Amino acid sequence: MAYWHYKTVKKYRYVFVYTAQGRPLSRAETKHLDARTPESIDAWVQDWALKNEGKAVRQDQILWEDSNLGKYLSDYIEYLKARGAASKTWKQQQSLLRRYAITYFLSHDPPLRDPSSWPGVAVKLLPWMQEKKVTDPIIHRTNVALRGFWTWLQDEGLVHDQNPLRLRNPPGVSAGKKTPLSRVVTPDDVLAWALLAPPDVRFLGLLGYFASLRPQETFLLARENFVAGSKAAELECCKSHAALDLFARFAVKIDAQLTPDGPDEVKANSGGWVGVWNEIAAQWIVKLVNGTSGRYLRGGLSHQYRRWRKDGIMGITLKDLRRASLYWLAHHTAIKEANLMKHSRHRRLETLTEYMRRPEETATRDDVLDLGA
Repeated sequence: MAYWHYKTVKKYRYVFVYTAQGRPLSRAETKHLDARTPESIDAWVQDWALKNEGKAVRQDQILWEDSNLGKYLSDYIEYLKARGAASKTWKQQQSLLRRYAITYFLSHDPPLRDPSSWPGVAVKLLPWMQEKKVTDPIIHRTNVALRGFWTWLQDEGLVHDQNPLRLRNPPGVSAGKKTPLSRVVTPDDVLAWALLAPPDVRFLGLLGYFASLRPQETFLLARENFVAGSKAAELECCKSHAALDLFARFAVKIDAQLTPDGPDEVKANSGGWVGVWNEIAAQWIVKLVNGTSGRYLRGGLSHQYRRWRKDGIMGITLKDLRRASLYWLAHHTAIKEANLMKHSRHRRLETLTEYMRRPEETATRDDVLDLGA
């Protein structure tokens, strides 16, 4: 079914409504909801769904005829909320699981109401969704939601099979393969590049590397997000850097991010203060933002990525900056894993470990093996 969530930007609330397929309704249709209560918004969205997604509503009733599946899904959504998942995330997963994944399992004869019976047929979810002309991105998101739901069922002891659920992605859709850095980037490399970089691209590069920020977090930063000197030194993020003999008198507050849909709340557990750990970089950022008002960077996501491709560090993506920063901190300072997780704002050690992987290196042939050579 359709679902909604809101974004708060500069104390103003924007309401966005999505169809069961995850497509956003136009703001012209939904902006009147901005000032309504959550109960009123729920009523409007349900009324819209009944008028426009009648088939989806009827299919969805199958789920609630089975008390166990209904309870399992409800408990899983509460689990996502408890972990701090953004409202958009859990509402989308709830919608995709209801609309596609669980409907598929219940469409068998007899209906597969016991999740323990799903592994044998899960691989055929792809052709079932393709037959219904569901778009490839929605199929991929449904797979992600179903994998998460299946892992939760395993952890709760509700299924006996402890193997991952076998699912197929549409051709050409990435399954989220993790790749290491193409090469190591040092602080000196970034500072040397920044000398000749245009101001807006320099801003992106310095914060992406020396504060280890995600690109989408940098795009919305303004002068009021920064503190310097003794005010910054009092913050825990800077105290951690001071203990490592890194620069510790400049910090940035992360309180929003720019997404394809516009400004949004930050990822779960990712907000708060982050220290900039290089003095030269901090001085340059201060010069760039002092005297400015509002967002420092203008333009949307596509514009920022185009600017980086044109004038950024050759062979390094915006996301690589954060990865290269965390790699350098992990391998060239005495920082502890716990402090690096706080700096990176990762919730899972496994994610941080992926970021710290060495670049793939191809050894040259050595026919002599002379240690003195």
